[in-house]
Amino acid sequence: MILSVIFFICVIGAAQVYAVPPAGWKPEGWTPPAAATTAAGAAIKAEFAPGEMIKTWQFYALWVIYFLGTSVGITAIGQAAPLVKELAAATAFMSGATALGIMSAFNGVGRLAWGATSDKIGRKNTTIAMFSLYIVACIFLLRNVTSFNQALAGLCVVGFCYGGYLAMMPSFTADFYGAKNVGANYGIVFTAWGICGFVVPGYFGKIMTAAKEAGNLAGGYNQVYGTLAGMCVLGIILVVILRRPEHT
Repeated sequence: MILSVIFFICVIGAAQVYAVPPAGWKPEGWTPPAAATTAAGAAIKAEFAPGEMIKTWQFYALWVIYFLGTSVGITAIGQAAPLVKELAAATAFMSGATALGIMSAFNGVGRLAWGATSDKIGRKNTTIAMFSLYIVACIFLLRNVTSFNQALAGLCVVGFCYGGYLAMMPSFTADFYGAKNVGANYGIVFTAWGICGFVVPGYFGKIMTAAKEAGNLAGGYNQVYGTLAGMCVLGIILVVILRRPEHT
């Protein structure tokens, strides 16, 4: 109830000062970049309507990249969080709630850090970096956890990268399909996150349930995090072959 009141006041209040700039407005002293062209010199289409976007193969590649990135984040956090709480109770180093609060802070910082990084080194390079850090966390930190600090470090790395996907993908969508329809276009791309949350945790949850019933919990963690690392490799491959649509 308290959170709902806070959200209602902050969101509705902030909306009152929001205004869409008039058509043709641009910051003083700013010159728009020249339109991109193909090798033949034809201007590349800059703005795509949703119907045009879904006719490009890049949309489906971008959707899968988003699906994979969020799948790793949601699953890794979901599976590691109970383990962190258990280890925290055993070591009394800090409470499980405090550990998850630290992970949440890394998630928030990741949204700012990865977004700013992508502005400097590009969306593709940034996405590859996030997938690569996911692999480090899944293979070297979370797959064979032996201590609380190791589990917390893995959870923070995953949270840091997961926040980056949520912050960067709207810009990725705008880069490929233009800013004019980014609200509608990103809404379609964002279905990757929704479908991931509906399907993926349940799938990996069944793997862990079967591992518990078989008395091989460590084997379950190895399978889950090994699979997540494989999904990251697939994501990197997709990012490497991804390129901006060149419709004229």
